[in-house]
Amino acid sequence: MKKGAKQPRVTHARAMDWLKRSELDENPTEISKTDGYDARTVRNQITLMKQERDEREVRQGVLREALIKHFADICSFARKLEKKIASMKEPFPISDDLTNDPIWFSLREHLPRSPLWKNLDALKDNEARFRESVDTIRGKIEIEVTVRAGMLGISDPEGKGILDGWGDGLLAHVKLTAYLGKGIEDVTYRKEPRAGEVELFKGAYSLGTMSENQVEAVEKLFDDLLGNALLFDEYSLLKQNTDEFVWIKSSIREELDKIILRRVVAGRCRYCPY
Repeated sequence: MKKGAKQPRVTHARAMDWLKRSELDENPTEISKTDGYDARTVRNQITLMKQERDEREVRQGVLREALIKHFADICSFARKLEKKIASMKEPFPISDDLTNDPIWFSLREHLPRSPLWKNLDALKDNEARFRESVDTIRGKIEIEVTVRAGMLGISDPEGKGILDGWGDGLLAHVKLTAYLGKGIEDVTYRKEPRAGEVELFKGAYSLGTMSENQVEAVEKLFDDLLGNALLFDEYSLLKQNTDEFVWIKSSIREELDKIILRRVVAGRCRYCPY
C-alpha cells in the first residue's frame, strides 16, 4: 500500500479472516501485501481478534459451568422430592421446605406443561379424600370394638375404659391391607404379666388386661374383627382412595425419574445463567 494513503476500514469479518490466515502460517506482512493494508494494522487487528476470542471462550466456559451447576441443582432437588414421594405410605402434603424452595419455582418454569404438576395437585385432592375415608372407617371400627370387645369385661391397661389398642390395631390393619395387600393378621400375639393378670398384645397393639383364661376368647374375637373389617363398605372406599394414591405416587415418581436421568431440562427459568 502506498505510504500516506488512507486504508479502507477494517471490518470485523476481515479481521477474523486475518486471524484465521495467521494461524495457518500466513504472516502479517504477506497478508498486508495481499489485502492492501499496512502490516502494523494487520498485526494490531490480529492481536485484538485473539483477545476477543479468548474473552469469548472464557465467558462461554463460565456460562457452561454455571449451566451445569444449575441443572445439577434441579436434578438434586428432583431427587429430594422423589425420595419424599417414595417414602409415602399414604398421601400427605408436600412440606413447605420443598414447595418454598427456589428450585421448585425454577422447575415449574422449566417444565410448565409437565404432568408432574397435575399429578401433584391430584395428590393433594387424594389426600383430602383419603383422610375422610380413614375417619369414616375409624368410626365404624370404634362402634364394632365398643359393642363386641366391650362385652368381654377386659380393661384398658391405662384404666380409661376404652380399648384404644383394638381401634389402633384394626385401623393399621385395614390401611396396611389396602396399601400392601397384607395387614397384621399374621403378627404373633404375646402376653406380659400384670399383677395377677396378663396384658395381651398383637404386635405393638395392646388388647387390654385380662385373666389368663380370657386370652383365647380375646384372640379369637380380634382375629374375627381383622377379617370382618375388610368386608366393611367403609373399607371399599378406603381401598379405592388408596389405589388412587398408589397410581398418583407412581406417576409422580416416573416424571421425576425423567428429570433425574436426563440431567438436562428444557426451557428456561428466572435462575438460568443465560
